[in-house]
Amino acid sequence: MSIEQDFNDFHHRNPHVYKTLLIKARQYRNFNPTGRLGIRTLWENMRWDYLLSTEHQEFKLNNDFTSHYARMLMAKNPELLGMFELRGLRAA
Repeated sequence: MSIEQDFNDFHHRNPHVYKTLLIKARQYRNFNPTGRLGIRTLWENMRWDYLLSTEHQEFKLNNDFTSHYARMLMAKNPELLGMFELRGLRAA
């Protein structure tokens, strides 16, 4: 299965991940209206929050999905456009 397929499957099964990233991105945008931020900053922050708030060790946040979430956040939320720097997607 490709990273794209893995991402789509993960996103479908875990819609709360997108919602949480959106909340965090909007919080940053409100704090710094023109600032840029690395999606990994939000990702690691969310990983920390989930570590402290869940009892299930099985939940994992795959680092391969960060660029997909950055693209999705900016595509669906015009107020976030340009917030994340984008590079090419890996095909594997």
